[in-house]
Amino acid sequence: MGFQKNLRLFEERNPRGAALLGQIDSRAPTPFHYSAKQEVFSPPRGNFLVQYGIGCGSPYAAAKKWLHNDSKRQFILLEDDLGTIARFLESDISGELFSDPQAHFYFVEMGREEKYIFEEIAWAAYPEKLELRTLPEYTQHKPQSVEGIEARLFADASDVDAVLDEYMNWGLPFFQNFWKNMLLLPDCYEGASLFRKFRGMPAIVCAAGPSLTEEMDKLAELKKRALLLAGGSSLNALLSHGLAPHFAGAIDPNPTQYDRLAKARAYTGPFFFRGRLLHEAAKLISGPKLYLKGGDGYNISEYFEKTLHLRGGVLGGGHSIANFLIEIAAALGANPIILVGYDLAYTGGRAYARGVDETVPFFQEEAVRTLDANGEPIFTEWKWLLEAKWISDFQKDHKKLKIIHATGGGIPIEGLPRMSLEEASREFCLREDIEAKVRAAQDEVPELGVSEKQVLGAMGRMHASLERSINLLSAYIEQIKAQASPNVCESADFLLLEEKLHKEIAYTYLLDVFHRMRRKFDFYQARFYAHPLHTKKAKAQFEKELVQSHYTFLKEVAIINLLLIQKITR
Repeated sequence: MGFQKNLRLFEERNPRGAALLGQIDSRAPTPFHYSAKQEVFSPPRGNFLVQYGIGCGSPYAAAKKWLHNDSKRQFILLEDDLGTIARFLESDISGELFSDPQAHFYFVEMGREEKYIFEEIAWAAYPEKLELRTLPEYTQHKPQSVEGIEARLFADASDVDAVLDEYMNWGLPFFQNFWKNMLLLPDCYEGASLFRKFRGMPAIVCAAGPSLTEEMDKLAELKKRALLLAGGSSLNALLSHGLAPHFAGAIDPNPTQYDRLAKARAYTGPFFFRGRLLHEAAKLISGPKLYLKGGDGYNISEYFEKTLHLRGGVLGGGHSIANFLIEIAAALGANPIILVGYDLAYTGGRAYARGVDETVPFFQEEAVRTLDANGEPIFTEWKWLLEAKWISDFQKDHKKLKIIHATGGGIPIEGLPRMSLEEASREFCLREDIEAKVRAAQDEVPELGVSEKQVLGAMGRMHASLERSINLLSAYIEQIKAQASPNVCESADFLLLEEKLHKEIAYTYLLDVFHRMRRKFDFYQARFYAHPLHTKKAKAQFEKELVQSHYTFLKEVAIINLLLIQKITR
């Protein structure tokens, strides 16, 4: 195919890499462009194979048979050595790769370009799992680069999976609980009324890591001198040792929440929750239900909160109840916040503290090897690394807040000072009037003041708007089907329908977030699968299918929510 043509095709996806190639001596020796040899290829478990290091092109040559046996399979090449890229562009095998619509070549450079690359791969691959392979020469000579690419690739993939697993399934894990939980509002209290009531008081926030077990006696002693918060599994762990926190919380829609709260019925203290909590678990809350505003990525809660005139600020929530409790403690005004049980790793091979009645298998192939606080090897998971990053970012954004990592095991959290719970208590937990202040504040928490009639009225108006939105979306889809061009969205008739849809409360508070998420997904799909050698007709057909799929998806979201409302109101 020739170097110049290969360079033009490389430039389509890598404009900066192509520009930098002009600044190097392409004939200079490079240790990473080794001579051709027969690769021993073993098929990956999924359809997306990511290869770091191209060498002379033999990894692609070895993968071709597997790749072309199924049109869903994709070969993604990452390379950071410009000299190797220059040599590869001169080879015959590069012409095959650039002509292959199932192969993708990215120049990886430290900096802003790199973030975009891994984000694109993660969004394009969803819902497939990625598998990363590395040339032996790279593992030997560039171990830090290998570790860095692995971390960025799988962290992005884990983050995208966590988001899209819910959105691309029509938000069902959220909405099948949310609508029913709105009917609990008449029995709830205003959680935000407690914000800033505990200014300057120390708080201990418990996660359920294995090291929590060793701190139970100390926590029982400190309960008089610090706010104690726990949620999810950590609540079970504390209760199994006869210790009840001042505040508890839960937000997850997972079925395990039912078992956890069923075992926590003995806890009758105030309990923070949001609308996404598993409804069956929410009904098990024994103490006062403290409702907190916010939709965890959805706008629908804002509709109810405005309609029902619910007061208070909205908290973010992070990736888990362990993250959310930190934000709640900060909103209460607590400072410092002392973290206990935040191992975020398999300390001693365990995932949870004793008292959490569940067995978590330890699958080494799914675990991530890293270093603990003492620099020793330990295994964690990408989801825990994301939680750690959230805590680190939260600390950076709240510079006046002091967060202490007083966990006896697990991984470090960037930006957080580390000390033992004993040391933290001697320095920060000096007051002895905490429990009296907690009781006084709890007694002043007002009810939400919402009636069942008001909730049902708000649901009824949303139901009617969903019906109108479904009819408009049906008209959208018919227009798309009738025209050959994907530019149907720019026609006058389509724009009129769009104007009507955007006036509906169902669009503003429910469908819009799905529209924006799906638009981002479509963007990455179009960018990833578009090939420079595809015909204009093929590209137009692909774009039309994406547009039709987009609005069909929005219609499905509307229908599902219509049915969920009908199910609980009739």
